[in-house]
Amino acid sequence: MSAHAAPEVDAETVRGLADRLGRPADGPSLRWDVEPLASPLQPDARVHRLRVTGASAGAAGAWSTVLKVVPADATVEQRREVAVYRSGLLGALPEGLRAPACLWIQERADGATWLWLED
Repeated sequence: MSAHAAPEVDAETVRGLADRLGRPADGPSLRWDVEPLASPLQPDARVHRLRVTGASAGAAGAWSTVLKVVPADATVEQRREVAVYRSGLLGALPEGLRAPACLWIQERADGATWLWLED
């Protein structure tokens, strides 16, 4: 098994995420890159980190999010996390438990679903 190539993230998507995070994201110095986050337990995982940098990335100068790619041909098990985030169940976890905040569930033209989570 091999890790999947990092998806192409465009400026419109970066601006959409920035809006959801309340961060500025414009200007010529804005840069971003996407790196795969594979682990020995999940070497074929479709999980990536988006890092945004540059003077126009905000006062801190950088921010990041996690992207989970659920392909169009995903199994029910692979789609489960998206369904759980859509359901709102994670907002009712017992005290002391917290799931990463879902920033955006982005339906893609190719049928894939991109699940953007806080890093």
